[in-house]
Amino acid sequence: MADALEVAMAFMQAGRFADADMICRDALKSNPRNSQALCVLATSANARKEHRQALELLEKIRIPGVAAAHVERSVAHLGLGAREMAFREARLAVETSPDVPGGYWLVANILMPGDPYYKMLQRFHEHLRPRSYLEIGVDQGASIKLANPPTIAVGIDPEPRMKEAPKTICKIFPLRSSDYFARRDVRRDLEADVIDLAFIDGLHTFDQVLRDFINIEKFAHERTIVLVHDCIAVDGLTAERERKTAFWTGDVWKFIPVLREYRPDLSVFTVAAPPSGLGVVSGLDPRSTVLAARFDEIVARYERMPVDPDPVRRREQAAAISNTWHDVEARLARAPAFVDTAMQPVV
Repeated sequence: MADALEVAMAFMQAGRFADADMICRDALKSNPRNSQALCVLATSANARKEHRQALELLEKIRIPGVAAAHVERSVAHLGLGAREMAFREARLAVETSPDVPGGYWLVANILMPGDPYYKMLQRFHEHLRPRSYLEIGVDQGASIKLANPPTIAVGIDPEPRMKEAPKTICKIFPLRSSDYFARRDVRRDLEADVIDLAFIDGLHTFDQVLRDFINIEKFAHERTIVLVHDCIAVDGLTAERERKTAFWTGDVWKFIPVLREYRPDLSVFTVAAPPSGLGVVSGLDPRSTVLAARFDEIVARYERMPVDPDPVRRREQAAAISNTWHDVEARLARAPAFVDTAMQPVV
C-alpha cells in the first residue's frame, strides 16, 4: 500500500488530482485512519484551494505529531486567512521534523509575507540599470539571469551550475570569492572602473560575507549598492553557523549588526523578503580600512553570538523594513544611485 500511496503523491504533484484521490480513497477503505492517505488527499485539496475540505480530512488523523499533517493544516489555514493558526501549525511541523517538505518555507513566508527576494533583486536591476554587476554565489543562475543589457555581469562560484543562458554579457568564474579577488583584475572583467551593483549569496557565514564586502568596497563609488541574502534569521536552528537542516541560512544574519556597529557611516537596512531577508548597503567608501583592520576583532566578538529567540528583536537587529518597493525607495530616496542621471530609476 505504501508504494501505491507514493504513486498517488506523484500523481498529485503532476496535477493529476483525480487519479491521486482515487488511489488514496481505495487505501482508506481498508484503513479509514491511514495518515499518509489522508495527508495526500489534504495536499490535493489544498492544491485545488479547497482548504476547508483539507482540514476536515486532517481531523481524521489520530496519530499525534505527523509533520506532513501540520504542514497541510498550515497551508489550509493560510488559504483561509488565519495567519496565526497557520504559523502555529508550521512551527509544529518543523519542531516535529525540521526537514519536513515545505515546513520551513511556510514558517519563513508567514514571518515575511510578500514577493520573494528574487523579485526584489529584479526591481533593483530594473530601477538602477547598473553598468556593472558582480555576484558572489551563482549556483544555478536564478539571480544572475536577472541582469539586463547593457549591464556587464560577473559571477563568482566554485561550482556554478547555470541552467539558463544569461540575457546580457555574463562572465562566470569557477573560483572561491577570495581566490577570485586575489587572482583576477575586477575592473578588466567588468569592463568598468567601479562596481555599480553587487549581490552576495555565497558561503553562509558572516565572516566570509564580511570578506566579500571588504573586497567589493575597494571597487565601489558613491552610487554603489551591495545586496546580501540571508540577513534575517528565521529561527535558531536554521541560523546556526554549522548546517543541521536542509533549509539553512547560516549566521549571515550577523553581518548587518556588524556594519551597524563598526561602520555607522554606511546606510544599512534589510528588506523582509522571504525566505530570509535581503540586506541593502549603500554609501560605500573605497578608502575605508575599518573592517579590514578590525576583522579579527569582529570575528572574535560575533562568532559565538547566539540567535535572539524573539523574532521582533531579530528584525530590529537586521534594521528590517517591510517588503515593498515603495519602502525601499523611501529608504534610498537620498542615495546618489537614485538621483544620478546615469542610473535614473525607470518611471
